[in-house]
Amino acid sequence: MNVQELSLKEVVENAVKANAKSLIGNKIKIKIENLDQKIFSDEKWVLFILNQVISNAIKYKKEEAEISFCARCEKNEILLEIRDNGIGISPKDLPRITDKGYTGTTGRNYQKSTGMGLYLCKKLCSKLQLSFYIESKEEEYTKVTIGFPRNSMIFLNEE
Repeated sequence: MNVQELSLKEVVENAVKANAKSLIGNKIKIKIENLDQKIFSDEKWVLFILNQVISNAIKYKKEEAEISFCARCEKNEILLEIRDNGIGISPKDLPRITDKGYTGTTGRNYQKSTGMGLYLCKKLCSKLQLSFYIESKEEEYTKVTIGFPRNSMIFLNEE
């Protein structure tokens, strides 16, 4: 892994650009606010995580779809919140959505669901020492929060 100082705004903009065709094709509005933060992480893997979250937001969208990216500073970390106004996740599926191979009720209704995307995101966040939380309300929204340590002294977990 190659941990370095990155511009959160640039990383998010690169992920949005990488998904531009799909976002435009699905008429999804993007809102970016308060991302002028420096983070310490591995750009390639952070992009992988963001691509997965964006891809899920596209896959489970509703009419008038929107994805917003917003950062806020906590004492020990910078939190990136990625929120969509899609179909959400049922309360009974929510605790298991990062389990390997778990697709849940919604996932089974969408042929492209493998149950691997959020599992890999969670694993990578753990390896990069980032926090990873998902909050959702069915038929309203899903919010993914990724926490980046404010300190550059990151020691990667060896597995």
